[in-house]
Amino acid sequence: MNQVLEEIFVKMETLDEDGNVRKVDDCISRPEAVMLENMVRVSQPRVTIEVGLAHGVSALVFCDVLRKEAKNENTIHYAVDPNQSITYRNAAVTALKRAGLEGHLKVLNGPSHIEIPNLIKSGVVVDCAFIDGWHTFDYTLIDFFLVDKMLKRGGYVAFHDVYGKAKQKVIDFVLTHRKYVIANELMRIEREPFLKTFKFFLWRLFRSPSLLFSWYHWRFQLRNSSGLLILMKVEDFEPNFDFFKNF
Repeated sequence: MNQVLEEIFVKMETLDEDGNVRKVDDCISRPEAVMLENMVRVSQPRVTIEVGLAHGVSALVFCDVLRKEAKNENTIHYAVDPNQSITYRNAAVTALKRAGLEGHLKVLNGPSHIEIPNLIKSGVVVDCAFIDGWHTFDYTLIDFFLVDKMLKRGGYVAFHDVYGKAKQKVIDFVLTHRKYVIANELMRIEREPFLKTFKFFLWRLFRSPSLLFSWYHWRFQLRNSSGLLILMKVEDFEPNFDFFKNF
């Protein structure tokens, strides 16, 4: 883990382009960063993408692996976020510069449903992706739909905050309407004390009792408090024009 990323996890703070200290309270956790790092590395990446840049924690993971795996080849990580310059005052860009990784980052300052189609039109193919934008069902589904058009066969896509029911509904759609499987081999992360995991499990149920009927909550949240789920694309697939399956 690079030094800048380590500092952010220790202090839960970072700097924006004006040198102001900003609290980092909306990022992936350290165990999730390890999961993402493993996902990117096994993808043999050259081109990657994420939706939702924020303070740049996940981008640091992606770009650090790209630098290590580059071997003098061109690599690029696309990060889509309409709020980077205004809301976050380029905090992510600043962090990547501090880490010496800015050469691997390409920020797309606009909504994903506007920016990603331009990449598709340009013929961009990505090796892995991370979806952590607006968390509603419609926006998450659109993000996946567009990313799927670029993701190579055998590539990975990770979703964050999957303990949200909207995210789980998107996962249900992906698993029934496209050819993806859960990448169980990449879901192994740092072990947590059982009490911590169980408290998180109960806290989520208290906040959202409907999770009692959630397959994701029972399958994954009893093992770890991470909200990250990684899927592997088995093959390119387009259903018939009238295809539908309950999800």
